[in-house]
Amino acid sequence: MNRVKFRFLLMSLFLTPAALFTGCFCGFHGGSYCDVYPWDPYCGGGKTPTQQTQNDCYRDAHCPVGKVCVMRQCVVDPNAPAECRRDSHCAPGEVCSDYSCRPTCKSPADCNIGRPCDCVQGVCSPNGGTTTPTQPKPECSADADCTGGKVCLSGTCQDGCRADAECPRGQVCSQNQCRQGCNTDNDCSNGQLCIEGGCKDDACRTDADCKIGTICKTAGSPCVEGCRRDADCADGKICSNGACKERLPTCASDKECKLGEICVSSQCVAGCKTTNDCPRGESCTNGKCASAQCARDADCGAGKICESGACQAGCRRNEDCGSNQVCENSVCKSAPCTTDAACGTGKYCDAGTCKDGCSTDAACGAGKYCDATSKTCKAGCGSDAGCATGETCSNNVCVKTCRASCECPTGQVCNTDSVCVDPPKTEPQTSCKADCDCPSGSKCGTDGFCKAP
Repeated sequence: MNRVKFRFLLMSLFLTPAALFTGCFCGFHGGSYCDVYPWDPYCGGGKTPTQQTQNDCYRDAHCPVGKVCVMRQCVVDPNAPAECRRDSHCAPGEVCSDYSCRPTCKSPADCNIGRPCDCVQGVCSPNGGTTTPTQPKPECSADADCTGGKVCLSGTCQDGCRADAECPRGQVCSQNQCRQGCNTDNDCSNGQLCIEGGCKDDACRTDADCKIGTICKTAGSPCVEGCRRDADCADGKICSNGACKERLPTCASDKECKLGEICVSSQCVAGCKTTNDCPRGESCTNGKCASAQCARDADCGAGKICESGACQAGCRRNEDCGSNQVCENSVCKSAPCTTDAACGTGKYCDAGTCKDGCSTDAACGAGKYCDATSKTCKAGCGSDAGCATGETCSNNVCVKTCRASCECPTGQVCNTDSVCVDPPKTEPQTSCKADCDCPSGSKCGTDGFCKAP
């Protein structure tokens, strides 16, 4: 090793401790020297140290909040690399604040970073040699920090509210202040209702909000007199046509009510169903009794009837009309016929009109009778007059009369009506005393019963 190298090695060994303890290493040339300041060791030139300023630094922690240390100067450089991202990146007793490792503190006296500093929110922060006023501590952070019913707004205790229940009746909590208005009926004073956000007196929403004898006709308006059912009325009154009226005596039918009234829902009420329900001189028109020219047909003269309280020409039946007239739709009209004879054979007169058929046996001729149901002529008899002498009409058939079965045609017997009829198929043996007591062709046997020959 030559002499030059050896000398340089000795000088390095001599300077190494200073660099380790001061954080400064200056080359031994050009009159450079190592200025060691309590808070900012750096290499300077010349014989006189340079005046220190508030922007001198060697760590971000030596700079005010918002600045970083770049080239030993505190500058605003958002692109400068951060010293830390979390507390674990810092030494014990330091925390990561605004991307810089800063000592923790309880007061400025706890800060020892070699230059004036403040203790801000538990972290040492340099102030460049001046004292920065600290922000006053908020009066509160929650409603529980306030008293007297106040709430915490923007860090101070103020008069306000959080819910409608904290406001007086008739007010609601809006933007933390009690204001006039309501959300429900409970926000209003007794007797008031919340209608469209406001408390109203003498207003109703339904019939239930109204007193007896009144109803809620329009929501949001005062109750009006009226009723919808009997329960809406007081003092035993009933609801009739939307109004409370005195209860009338009960009834079971119209006849229990006086003239001019009918029984409705067991009560006699003014009205009528027919003119008979009205007093004399009045008629029933549209369910009401009113004065009229007439009340019934009898009040009008001949040829007139009573219609809607007025007498007018008309009829109710054929008898109300003159001869050769019939009553059709309450009007007398000329009739084509008045008797069957006017219609000719095979026809009959029905209410002034000739129709095919008959109305009496005489219109059918000999050997026929008039069937009353179908008004047509049928073979047979309608009465004994339609049968020959010695015969009678039974079930529209002429049959021979008899006193005993021997007087009847062969195979027939004389029944209790003295008419010859066919014996019943299930008729039991006929008892007899003589042959004359047996059907024609039969004889009375020794056993007292009729025997066939």
